[in-house]
Amino acid sequence: MRKQVSELVRAFCEQFVAAERAGKSTGTIRNWCIDHGIRRRVGGGQWIVSKVALAMYLDGDDVALAAYIKGDRSSDRVIAYFKREGLEGLLEKWREPCPT
Repeated sequence: MRKQVSELVRAFCEQFVAAERAGKSTGTIRNWCIDHGIRRRVGGGQWIVSKVALAMYLDGDDVALAAYIKGDRSSDRVIAYFKREGLEGLLEKWREPCPT
């Protein structure tokens, strides 16, 4: 379980890290988060940026981003971004059935 949580944490970054990666200001990243849905709220608190969604947005891949936001984690187009970000292990975790 601990490994799964650490992998999930790696899938996101704070706005200042996303700003550095995109070469933009944190204000721009904040606007992108609101306007394009590339963020997630952690534990009802801080908003963080999805690395996968940010990569899709920076690539201008609106089709992949829309699919990702709708919950697609199985199409080749979305999987390619998880692999590119080194997060393909998360895809396997999401496919495993929840323990009962």
